[in-house]
Amino acid sequence: MTPRSSRQRALAWGAAALSAQLILTACGAATSGAETGVDGQRIVIGLHGPKSGPAAALTEGAITGFQLYIDQLNNNGGIAGRKVEVAQADDQYTVSGGAAAARHLSDRAFLAYNIIGADPAIGALPEFERRGVPYMSVALPMALAQDSDVAFVLPTPLELLAEAVPSFVRNKLDPQGQAKIAVMWENQDIMRDMHDRFIRAADQAGLRITATESFDRDAATYVPNVQRIRDAGADLVVLLGGVAVPQILKAAKQIGYEPTWTGAGAWTFDLFNAASGGLMEGIEALRAARVADAADYSEFLRHLHKTRQPGPTDEIAYAGWSGARFIEQLLLRLDGEFTRKRVFDELTSPTFKDAPIIVDSMAPLWWGDDRRFGSAEALPSKVVDGRWTVTGEPASRF
Repeated sequence: MTPRSSRQRALAWGAAALSAQLILTACGAATSGAETGVDGQRIVIGLHGPKSGPAAALTEGAITGFQLYIDQLNNNGGIAGRKVEVAQADDQYTVSGGAAAARHLSDRAFLAYNIIGADPAIGALPEFERRGVPYMSVALPMALAQDSDVAFVLPTPLELLAEAVPSFVRNKLDPQGQAKIAVMWENQDIMRDMHDRFIRAADQAGLRITATESFDRDAATYVPNVQRIRDAGADLVVLLGGVAVPQILKAAKQIGYEPTWTGAGAWTFDLFNAASGGLMEGIEALRAARVADAADYSEFLRHLHKTRQPGPTDEIAYAGWSGARFIEQLLLRLDGEFTRKRVFDELTSPTFKDAPIIVDSMAPLWWGDDRRFGSAEALPSKVVDGRWTVTGEPASRF
């Protein structure tokens, strides 16, 4: 089991202590005929994200895409004659905000979806645990999901992306094993786990790690961070992070530092390449899912741009659209038996791996009995003419 922070361990212990309550909650609802968030006319999906604060613009895009798909679903008759309603809550991109959002949604929604952000998911999970609410997250730390009876992570957990990077470096970027490698990682729990998993996998792959450097998401400058890894002699830098990565690339350019960049994380969106001023051109990295290069992305844009003008958050809106498609496929598999117990039974079924949920943007999504995540596959990708483009087949090792 991966080493965890004290906060993660505390949440995991709380999840274990509440597992008996979860079972009673789920089974009691199934036998009583009453189920929160479901009646003869509707199914309510709880959705939380930072609708205020620094990530609000990204969330607005994701919610737009999610709601767009749900509207189309309802226009086509909904699910088993029921309309799907979306109950929203603002988590403010904080742990405490996630907890408050979950309390708001738990008594309203049949199941819940975390549309962006690890910190809110960490706060929300214990609240959903207490009430036995099925919880789908795009960014929950994997160790917490594995210890939970209600949580599932999709598409591929960031920690598993980080584990795949060393073999990608060894076999694709540095087959001669000559690179001096540094890893830069965002200073937060989920990125710390990414770093730790990367280091262990790098040791197994025989990579030469010359430096590790953490950075804060909202630092005034990243020049000192970049200078330290340059001074350590690194000529290949693995980036494990998100919105700060464009500023790191700009800091490197400012001091004339030009290593090979790679890595994994939320920064592998075209909008972050644009924010970097094109400095990601030619970078090869691993992604959890397709976006602008997905098979149905053009179809999505056609629908989206009937409702609003094209904008920089179109990709994020597509991520929301994909999440709604996943939930639709899950609900269809329930065959009209809308109980939380039925959801858990479906997602943890031994046969689920043989018949995964297919969404165009994601690797096939399935869960095992003890590993509650959507996929273990990473997508090798490269920025070509300003666009992240998949360059090979998805795999957990390369």
